[in-house]
Amino acid sequence: MKTRRLFKITIFIISALLILSIVINVSCTSMTPPSTTQETTTQSSISTPEESAGNETNNINNIKALVEEFGKMLVNVSLLSPPDILENDMKKYYSPFVSEELILKWIKNPSEALGRLTSSPWPDHIEIIDVKKITADKYEVLGNVVEITSTEVEKGGYADKYEINLTVERINGNWLIAEAIKEIATGSETTADQRTLMEDFDRLIAREGVRSYEISEFLRR
Repeated sequence: MKTRRLFKITIFIISALLILSIVINVSCTSMTPPSTTQETTTQSSISTPEESAGNETNNINNIKALVEEFGKMLVNVSLLSPPDILENDMKKYYSPFVSEELILKWIKNPSEALGRLTSSPWPDHIEIIDVKKITADKYEVLGNVVEITSTEVEKGGYADKYEINLTVERINGNWLIAEAIKEIATGSETTADQRTLMEDFDRLIAREGVRSYEISEFLRR
């Protein structure tokens, strides 16, 4: 009888201890502060105004550097070259700065491209006027292609200039010129003559069965 009573008392004590342990664990859990992981992640994903301004400034600086370096390449690409040479030169000199789609468009329509039209004057650089943000991955660049001759090399200044409107986009992590529009001034006799020359050249190379000697004769004009 005493043994049974002792057994019951032992069972009661063990049960009480288990219940007490559960109560203590629940109490400790409820007192633990909530995890800050989600809060930290949320806070880190939100850019402060200062960070956003810094990112935009960095983007603009990178875009300006891209356009300026591209401007130095224009003299290397003669838009009146035979199609195979034009394609090779554009891919060689423009690929780091211009999207593949725009290069292919320019190869098919050289009159819409930027590059060298005559032996003199020739494009010297791009003068950036303004850079405007369109989206986080797209900017508009307004500027001028500045052309010079041997006279300007010696004395400074410029022989001619024409306006351009560039769209620069972030493509696969890299800033590239995706669109370009040349604004030919109607009052500029030089640029008007160049435009007519390019239109004639476009018609020549687009003609079916054009001969290489015809292109050569055109270039010697």
